[in-house]
Amino acid sequence: MPLSRADRTPGEAGNRGGRRIARPALRWALVLLWMALIFWLSSRPDIRTVPLGQDLGMIPPLGRHEERVVEQVLRKSAHVALYSVLAVLCHQAASMTGRWGMSLHPCRWSAAIGSVRGALDEVHQSLVPGRDARLADVGVNGLGVLAGLLLVLILSRERRHR
Repeated sequence: MPLSRADRTPGEAGNRGGRRIARPALRWALVLLWMALIFWLSSRPDIRTVPLGQDLGMIPPLGRHEERVVEQVLRKSAHVALYSVLAVLCHQAASMTGRWGMSLHPCRWSAAIGSVRGALDEVHQSLVPGRDARLADVGVNGLGVLAGLLLVLILSRERRHR
């Protein structure tokens, strides 16, 4: 005799309740994993991207001044990219969780989480030998969050117009 919907356990086939919990939990797990990656990268004492790029044949030999400029551009680009992805992941997670009564819009949650994480990242870097914290990097992290949210808004607008 088949069980009624009320008699099924959350993990049983055909019950969507378990999926409604699992999907947001998975999205938040991805957010936490991405934050862990950012933490790990911030824990590296001296990440130098130019020598790695030169070893891979992606960057030609440079003078000392040019190498410093390229290094700064690559580091700032990495900040923007990492925090853009964080914002997108936060938005996806907050969008799914919002159905359960989160009072803030997913963009606001994403901006808050990304900005706080970006500031804490700089505090963390100040404690790592060979790294330093810069207020400008907090701003660059924030620009990454804004870029990620802008991407989300553009893509969601495109989807609505299809």
